[in-house]
Amino acid sequence: MSSYAISALVARFGGSLVGPAGASACGGEGVIIHRLSTLAEAGPGALAFFTHRGYRAQALGFGGAALVVEAADAALPGWQWVHGAPRQLQRELSALFAPFALRRVQGRSALAVVAPSAVLAADVALGPGVVVGPGVRIGAGTTVGANAVIEEGCVLGEGCHIGPGVYLGPRCILGARVVIGPNAVIGDQGFAYEAASPAGPGARSLHIGGVVLGDDVHIGAGTCIDAGTLAPTRVGAGSRVDNLVHLAHNVCLGERCLVLAQVGVAGSTRLEDDCILAGQVGVAQHLVLGAGSQVAAKSGVARSLPPGAKVGGIPAMEIGRWRRTVVQQKDLDERVRAFDARLQRLERGPCPHCGRRRDE
Repeated sequence: MSSYAISALVARFGGSLVGPAGASACGGEGVIIHRLSTLAEAGPGALAFFTHRGYRAQALGFGGAALVVEAADAALPGWQWVHGAPRQLQRELSALFAPFALRRVQGRSALAVVAPSAVLAADVALGPGVVVGPGVRIGAGTTVGANAVIEEGCVLGEGCHIGPGVYLGPRCILGARVVIGPNAVIGDQGFAYEAASPAGPGARSLHIGGVVLGDDVHIGAGTCIDAGTLAPTRVGAGSRVDNLVHLAHNVCLGERCLVLAQVGVAGSTRLEDDCILAGQVGVAQHLVLGAGSQVAAKSGVARSLPPGAKVGGIPAMEIGRWRRTVVQQKDLDERVRAFDARLQRLERGPCPHCGRRRDE
């Protein structure tokens, strides 16, 4: 792994360098960064990021080479790299220090199987065990990881990255620069069965609509997006879908939506642009979540939401009301016990109107 003087990194990526008390202005040239690390695991040559006050104790005990901070802090030890966009800087430095994270398939494996009628750009890379079906079209710069399967009639735009073990069902259409994580299943049959009867199990309905993913969509590992029944299931441009998410048939995500891990969205529900579903949210079928809606983690959405709604709980309610309800529930047992005790005192005591005991 390469090493860099912190002064050279600051010159390359911007920001300013603040040394410890007594350090010379050019002393940063002697500070060498060998790796990125967390605050807790820092050691000689390590660069760490201190961007959240909850980790201040760890930052005060930091033993590495330098800290990235948003504002200089005289109480912190050692060298400080002051940068106005630390998250962007972390992405850039991660690519510099760990290029393997961006490394993808090179060339075409002799173990890949490509149908004669498939059309692939000259620089498309295929890993071992890849299967490309009839009529598939794949744009320039796309890479396909080992053992991925791309079924008949799929179209992949330029610059896509398909992870190992991905399954793309028939008639899936991917825009440019789509990223799909390992073992995701896009465009398989959805869960659609007729009710069972004494005559036998219910028949399964076929889903032939495929899936459409817009430009710059990212799909996480192990996520399943079912094919639409007749029209495609859709994910709009720029949306991000985390690992282990299930989007059922005919779901439509708008542009720039964020869907976090273990979310389940039932069939034919539509999320308009810029919606956010936190982890483990469940959304019922045939709903519309208005643009900019936000749903707190572990919530259950059973009704459509207006644009800009912020909800939480089961069933999901306005976020402020949900928070008040949670606080009140914490004291509910105490309140019930206090009420029971007061009720017993009233039952044992005399009537406030006639003075007689209630048990007489």
